[in-house]
Amino acid sequence: MSKGMARAFSAMIIGKELPGIWHTAVIAYDREYFFGGMGVVSCPVGATNLGEPDQILPLGRTQVPYSLFLEYISSLTLPPEQPEKPPTSSSPEPKKETSVSSESSSSSENPEQPHKRQITPDSASMAEAEQQTPAPAAEGAGEEEEEKEYVPTLPARRSYKYDDPPIIFRDVDGTAALQKVEEMVVTLLNPQQQEYLKELGTYLQSEAGAWAIGEEHIELIVYLLSGGDGKFAPNVTLLTLEVLQAAALKEDVVLILHQDRKDHRLMSYINRIESLTLAEQEEIVKLLCNLCAGPSTFDWLLYISEWAEADGQGSSNSRVTVRAAVHTLLNEQLTTLQRNGIYLIYNLSLKEVFEDVAIELSTAVLQYLHSDVPEDQALLCLTVISRFIAISATDVPALIKMLGPDLGKYKGKNGNIDKLIEEIETKVAKLPNFG
Repeated sequence: MSKGMARAFSAMIIGKELPGIWHTAVIAYDREYFFGGMGVVSCPVGATNLGEPDQILPLGRTQVPYSLFLEYISSLTLPPEQPEKPPTSSSPEPKKETSVSSESSSSSENPEQPHKRQITPDSASMAEAEQQTPAPAAEGAGEEEEEKEYVPTLPARRSYKYDDPPIIFRDVDGTAALQKVEEMVVTLLNPQQQEYLKELGTYLQSEAGAWAIGEEHIELIVYLLSGGDGKFAPNVTLLTLEVLQAAALKEDVVLILHQDRKDHRLMSYINRIESLTLAEQEEIVKLLCNLCAGPSTFDWLLYISEWAEADGQGSSNSRVTVRAAVHTLLNEQLTTLQRNGIYLIYNLSLKEVFEDVAIELSTAVLQYLHSDVPEDQALLCLTVISRFIAISATDVPALIKMLGPDLGKYKGKNGNIDKLIEEIETKVAKLPNFG
């Protein structure tokens, strides 16, 4: 890349001779990524002017989904200063290129682990989106016009169907909760586990740092959630869930969640919600609500990819999330648990969920509306039903007609409630009468 200048002048400048400056790239999802004039840029594999690489180093296989990988790469884009030029070599100096076969910051350490994801047909169009940056200002623009600071933007991701913000629990002090956990279990952990606990604390207090959290940390978290197989005090589990609630609000936490894609230990724990204590259930649903705070974690909650429990029973993140939402909403033993259940279902209604999910959640909400629901929760319930009717225009109104909650008892309490009831009753009235 230096066109022979590195060999000629390196000894004079740095005191030792460099044979050359080589182009180094990372290959992931069938594209070559490298640092260019606008930050991280990409091209088809081997498409630079440097020709075939001299060396290829396999790094392993990434388990991070392409959409998340693309979002991260796009965030590294810099403001354009000069037109980017591909690396060239026009001198007799041998052309050198080193490529590696997976994105190093998100690769599994085990190179033998099989791919967890296949490239979809629209990968090419998504790859093009990553390179979109605002065009530089036109020359000759008004000199008196105030120069605006360039702010990098990510490709638009329409993870939410509606603009309403999700309901989340921000008043959680993960650092304080982790300190209490450490005080209660430190003497029961081995030195390595103690170090992992400190690293989790560092992550909570830093702006990023998810790259430093691996499977061993998830294993420790699950161990804490299980109560240390009976060694720990009961509130260790609750405090650990508070730690996870705080972590769920960090932008890069999804990278940690993807560390669990092989064994699905966190989701397996949540899948046992019916057998857990009411206190655990309440903290779990708060965690699920907080995971709705960001597009990437929201998507993670509703992944439909099948995985197997220890007993061989098939499951998925989506099934676990819906199961937890339905169970907590219909659990009459604790009113705050039911309230948090409707919060979670309301959050899920912000997305374009599958029709079967909309029907299942609508059934639970309609059953809940038979009880004496507080006004604020009634508004959320009716909002959910209205949104799910937009997904399943026949089945959800049919459920309303069949399950028959008296929506009239909520009329006159709130103008927004009255409007929603009118919309819902209009949809129900349009159903054919087979009687």
